[in-house]
Amino acid sequence: MVKALEAKDPYTKGHSERVAEYSVNIAKVLQLPDEQIEMIEFAALLHDIGKVGVPRKILSKPSVLTDNEYKRVVEHPMVGAYIIRQIDFLKRVSPAVFHHHEHYDGNGYGGGLVGELIPVQARILAVADAYDAITSVRPYRGAKNKKEALRELLACAGSQFDERIIRALIYSLGISFEDLIAEKEEEYFPEEEKVSVINLSEDIDFFQGKDDGNGGQNDE
Repeated sequence: MVKALEAKDPYTKGHSERVAEYSVNIAKVLQLPDEQIEMIEFAALLHDIGKVGVPRKILSKPSVLTDNEYKRVVEHPMVGAYIIRQIDFLKRVSPAVFHHHEHYDGNGYGGGLVGELIPVQARILAVADAYDAITSVRPYRGAKNKKEALRELLACAGSQFDERIIRALIYSLGISFEDLIAEKEEEYFPEEEKVSVINLSEDIDFFQGKDDGNGGQNDE
């Protein structure tokens, strides 16, 4: 299925595999259970499968999409989740696919979920998907380097993405969080909104349901 999609849209060649690699590495940094990591890998490989129903000319269009074209594109998580639900051993993966374009502040698309109500697998996919998109050549723009991409993600932390998951991605890439922020902190963050020093132990505890009771992830 993934190869069929890549044959239709050459710009996405290798995209699903890279998103799966980033997603699995994020999940490992957060020390999620092996079963969840396996689910995340399957979800990442299949997250864009719903695009098989989107015309090639829309997927490769170098200019702004029309309203109708945009509607076709935003339907792909729903279509993908429907396809996956038809395969018994993949049914548990469908929520991650359906919700991977949700925004942390509720302004994404899928189900209009907010914050921790978005499945953790979908929040991981969202970050991994965006990172790969930013660092890849697309019909409408060139690729950015790792640090530029990570700064873009951080600029959207709390609005589009879960900041804890961005921090886990940064750690998995072997990049210093403090150096990354220090280089261009003033450009991205006002003085009163400087990003705190990374503390992975707190993030790991949060995703293992060991926080102070205000947001554990045991049910996802």
